[in-house]
Amino acid sequence: MQATQSTQVAQSAQGDNVQSARIGMPTPFASPKPAIVPAPPGAPAPPIARPTVAPAVPPTGTNPLYDPPAGTYPNFPQSQFLQRLPLTPTVNANTAAWLAKLGTLGFGNLQFAANAAGAMQDYGFPIYRTAYGANAMPVKIHCTEPWGKCKVEGTTVYLDARERPQDGGNPGHDSHLAIVDTQTGLEYDFWGTQWPPKNGVLNVEWGGSCPLSGQGYASCSATSSGTALSIGIIRAKDLAAAVQTGGTLPYALQSGVKCSNGFVAPLTSSDGKTAGCPPQGSRLYLAMHDADVNATAASGIVKAIMRTIDEDHYGMFITDTSGGENGFSLIAENDVSYTAEGLPAPFVNQIVPLAQSEGMSGTTPSNNLYYIPLTTTGIDLPSMLKFL
Repeated sequence: MQATQSTQVAQSAQGDNVQSARIGMPTPFASPKPAIVPAPPGAPAPPIARPTVAPAVPPTGTNPLYDPPAGTYPNFPQSQFLQRLPLTPTVNANTAAWLAKLGTLGFGNLQFAANAAGAMQDYGFPIYRTAYGANAMPVKIHCTEPWGKCKVEGTTVYLDARERPQDGGNPGHDSHLAIVDTQTGLEYDFWGTQWPPKNGVLNVEWGGSCPLSGQGYASCSATSSGTALSIGIIRAKDLAAAVQTGGTLPYALQSGVKCSNGFVAPLTSSDGKTAGCPPQGSRLYLAMHDADVNATAASGIVKAIMRTIDEDHYGMFITDTSGGENGFSLIAENDVSYTAEGLPAPFVNQIVPLAQSEGMSGTTPSNNLYYIPLTTTGIDLPSMLKFL
């Protein structure tokens, strides 16, 4: 996946040169093994848990928006994104070399479209719930790339005709799209989504699914690392709450980087092949405490993000190769997740006023885009960022 040189919302699935939008990811994850409790003698064996498949008929009921309350994240409870950093993090011996390979360190801009029409360079990930009732549009997924077995080939998912993928589903763009299906317990993630569906078929270049009860890694397959699109991305509601309360976002952040090399467990794939660069799945953190961050001259928006990744909280994970020149490309949720259903745009309506209240630049749209600078004033990133 790729991200542009701004801190934005984009991603690409193949190669070091594709644009993307994002923000961060962790090092080797050790997933805890569930305890095995033997059944009493003579008791029937428990049923084998099998993944469910999409229902044959559209689900009924209302069409709930995918919009968890601020400060919460309801899925992937086993994910390292939801686990705080160790109390005494061990710094990876490759930290200095990896940071040097990433070039000029920074976070660029938080970039998002100014209106419901969207923009070709709005790289945020659109996250939807499965469509219900009268709005449900069943489509069968067809993967167009010859890369082997596509996990979601032939799967039926239910969309709302008003929904749109990232950057409108235009050919040659990342066009990510995520469907959170609480009935099947799966998140479906797609890359290269070709919109609109035709004759009941939605063509995607690639895609996958992963259980909402799991870790959110490896099998989601819409990015080079296979990380679920919905986890670790900056949501406007969470960011606004963190600014207003002096808190943090409730998870580690996804980030694309200029270059990467291979991957670390539990990831099973990567598009990074540049020697000397950090592997995808690596976790970084800011070696500062909340009080140190709060004492800087950075904006309230930047402080909220820096507190999230500092050593008191979550850090960030490398999940993609972005090709940008800012060191790190954070990922955000796309406002089209809301505007496609006729609802207000959270970044436009919550983050822009906060930026304006601080006198920040970028609060007047340019070419239908806002560019809110994530300038880390008073924070020496080369000396303060550490890999685990």
